[in-house]
Amino acid sequence: ARQNQLNEDIAAVIRLAETALVLNEGGPTREVEKLAARNAKLEGHIVKLEGELIDLRGKQENYGQLLEDVR
Repeated sequence: ARQNQLNEDIAAVIRLAETALVLNEGGPTREVEKLAARNAKLEGHIVKLEGELIDLRGKQENYGQLLEDVR
């Protein structure tokens, strides 16, 4: 589930970057700035999700090891 969310967020960042490039070719600067801010926010969210993913994978590994030790 987290990996899917991460993939969706990355796709959104790419779409935003493409939109910003198109708007920057002659579109209003304010819209570009708003999209850049949203892009930065999504990139921060991606970093957070990646951290959570690493944490959960570590917990999964520890739990698996615990199960092996109990058996």
